[in-house]
Amino acid sequence: MVRYKGLGSREALYESVLGTEHLNAFIGFFPGFPFLFPLDPRHAVMAPKYNPTRTWTPAGALGLGGPCWAIYPVESAGGYQLVGRTLPIYDLASCNSAFAESGLLMRAGDRVRFHRVEESELIALWEDVYSDTCEYRIEEDLLDASAYSDWVAEVSSEADERRKLREQAEAEPPIP
Repeated sequence: MVRYKGLGSREALYESVLGTEHLNAFIGFFPGFPFLFPLDPRHAVMAPKYNPTRTWTPAGALGLGGPCWAIYPVESAGGYQLVGRTLPIYDLASCNSAFAESGLLMRAGDRVRFHRVEESELIALWEDVYSDTCEYRIEEDLLDASAYSDWVAEVSSEADERRKLREQAEAEPPIP
């Protein structure tokens, strides 16, 4: 996927997902399944979904399907191309106080920023979530749509250059 998208390395893919906030456009086909789009158009990446899908995907998996990132809220089948894992985003038992009002962590319109951690740290954080010793970092903040639109216009030429590189890479013969 990395080469096919015109990215120089796996690290470049990670930089794309980590380098911008993502807007949760809506909660999708499964309860708590957020569809996230990068707010920085320079970090847009697209990938086809698998067909057929996997029979098992772990809860918290971060995947890319088409132009959007998604977090699998529970273990399930899935067709998004996986790149990492996150903290739990769905907890009907409200084991963590972040889920006290709802079993869903995210709502449409929320913004998400991902941070890179080592696997051992993520496993420890999962344990902390379910023992209610992990505090999610949740900030209330409005997105200024006018300022955002002005900023997107400022970076549009760079975003177009990156899009053209992706399109050129996609036009090359598929990787065997």
